[in-house]
Amino acid sequence: MLRCRPTLPRLIQSFSSSSSSVSCSPPLPPRSPHSLSHSLTHALCRSRFHCRAQGIAVCIMVKSHYIRAGRMVRILRGPRQDRVGVIVDIVDANRVLVENPEDAKMWRHVQNLKNVEPLKYCVSISRNCSAKALKDALDSSKVLEKYAKTRTAARVEAKKACAVSTDFERYQLRVARRSRAYWTRKAFDEKDAKTPVSWHKVALKKLQKKAAKIDSTEGAKRRMQKAIAARKAKK
Repeated sequence: MLRCRPTLPRLIQSFSSSSSSVSCSPPLPPRSPHSLSHSLTHALCRSRFHCRAQGIAVCIMVKSHYIRAGRMVRILRGPRQDRVGVIVDIVDANRVLVENPEDAKMWRHVQNLKNVEPLKYCVSISRNCSAKALKDALDSSKVLEKYAKTRTAARVEAKKACAVSTDFERYQLRVARRSRAYWTRKAFDEKDAKTPVSWHKVALKKLQKKAAKIDSTEGAKRRMQKAIAARKAKK
């Protein structure tokens, strides 16, 4: 059974009650009386130990795409939607400075953290660095080329190409997809006929094998009955 981690009030309650009750958890280092975070850490450790002792799985998600200077982000909404940039500086808890020297529309501007998606790529730059330093870091790390090879970038490029395509180009795309699906089905059916892979072919092969076994058993019974009848007729 999978259970989530206890909430903050329950952690505080479990920590306060653990001092009066006998606990089977291992001894922990003494806590500082002036540190609430230290107390909550002790309570969390006790709750994890209790969950492991009871055989309960504890789910802890680890995020590695932290907001920092040099983190590459993708814009989610607005006129710069699906464009990528690098965090140059952090304004406050909700806003960051984003810039991409390789994109003419991604000059240094402020973006809300709700409007950006942190990517796994990051460059080594200092806070509020110059555009030249940022460009040199991008050229040396080649993170833009790495991002261009991802599925997200391919999906964004396909979306842009479909948005600017004409009716005839969309018709050509539809015909190409139908042709690809036809030849894929044909090649699969040819291989499936030789070596059953699809579920109905596999089920049919099993039924045929069982039927052959039953037929062989019935044939053996009939041959035995004929032999017994012939032996009785001779007597």
